[in-house]
Amino acid sequence: MSKDYLFDTVNEIALQFVGIFQVFVFDSFLAFGAFVPSYFGAFVTADMEEFASILRNQYNYEPGSYTDYDAGTFTNKILARVDWNINMNNKFTIRYNYTKNKYTNPTSQSMPYKNVSHGHYGVASMPFRNSCYDMNNLVHSLTAELNSNFGGKMSNQILGTYTKIADERGSDSSIFPMVDILKDGDMFMTAGYELYTYNNAVHNDIWTITDNFTMNLDKHVLTAGLSYEHQYVGNSFMACGLGYYRYNSLEDFRNGAAPTVYSLTYGYGGEDKPVAELSFGQFSAYLQDMWSITPYLKVTGGIRIDVPSYLNDLQENKVVSGMTFAGGAKINTSQWPSTKVMVSPRIGFNWDVLKDNTLRLRGGSGLFTGRIPF
Repeated sequence: MSKDYLFDTVNEIALQFVGIFQVFVFDSFLAFGAFVPSYFGAFVTADMEEFASILRNQYNYEPGSYTDYDAGTFTNKILARVDWNINMNNKFTIRYNYTKNKYTNPTSQSMPYKNVSHGHYGVASMPFRNSCYDMNNLVHSLTAELNSNFGGKMSNQILGTYTKIADERGSDSSIFPMVDILKDGDMFMTAGYELYTYNNAVHNDIWTITDNFTMNLDKHVLTAGLSYEHQYVGNSFMACGLGYYRYNSLEDFRNGAAPTVYSLTYGYGGEDKPVAELSFGQFSAYLQDMWSITPYLKVTGGIRIDVPSYLNDLQENKVVSGMTFAGGAKINTSQWPSTKVMVSPRIGFNWDVLKDNTLRLRGGSGLFTGRIPF
């Protein structure tokens, strides 16, 4: 095998890979420094230690530290790309992106029936470490594209994409309700799973496939295409999903007295982690003609057809179904809107008025439709 042949072969099939890998770890989260109460002393330490001891010994629950908050931010990114010149008329590209972010947040200041002057952390209150929560963001993105040329007058592009996004709240806590202890009628100590973190997540899975064909004629550039998009959305939120207890004092908690406030959210029909889900698809077809009437006047006309559809089943709310609304209307929550064919014609022009590119007049009109932004 000659060196020239090997050189030509390597140039014909060009492979390119770019990888970026970054990790950032911070040992401290500066905002946590504001958690330490101004009166933090021996008597407060004794209360915190007793509270933690009861949780560990009677309930087998580890609340974490109240002095050492190991928190921070973690970021991981990867980018990979391959470009392949299959031959003179066909080129293939594939790209992959990966991003993972995690950062720690203090316990939310919100709570049921907030009849106290301050939240879970402040000048007179302190949560344990495992009552904090994490925000986790994970993104996978993949794109593949094939571009083909047929004799110089015709070309085709096939494009496929896939994106997976997960935004989830997490916790270092084991499964346990949140417990608040008051002191002198105000917030004092907090332990347990953060109130708004359990089963709190949003997931998006989206994939598309598109085929665009272009033909160059004497005075016309014709473009025709087909496209399909599929999208899945899952959203879950359960405030107080593991329960919430508030006690007037550490003594009440120690002695097993009834809590002054109790809250619990549970899933409908016995679902442990209910999710509101949507699965949606949309098919599209379009045709466009860019007509060069003269070297100085171009008119573009086109039409697009979209057919959206809802692909998952819904659960009926029988209470709503039994209601009668204005005008005798009935609503069934288990039924999606029927599929509608949406037609979008459009036309536009580009005119070089003085024929020297110093003055251009552009205009257009059309009917544009789209789906509801989920």
